[in-house]
Amino acid sequence: EFFGTIDSMFTLESGDAERGKTCVLGCDCGEPSCWPLLVRISRNASVVVWSELSQFHRDWVYDLGPYQFDADAYDQELRRIRGAV
Repeated sequence: EFFGTIDSMFTLESGDAERGKTCVLGCDCGEPSCWPLLVRISRNASVVVWSELSQFHRDWVYDLGPYQFDADAYDQELRRIRGAV
């Protein structure tokens, strides 16, 4: 299962032994396992990092990231999204 709550999708800690990565982009067909873009999310007090972008249907190496976000701005945006859902 890749889709879930906003919290489970965008606040995954790097030590999450259950999945390790989360889906940040899915196919518009709505099927969770149809070509999702997966990312490892880690954070410290000031920065959220998206790294190791991958897609499990292919073993391609994506030359993307890592992407860094200010942790306070990231948390604020998650609160805004939660309010809109």
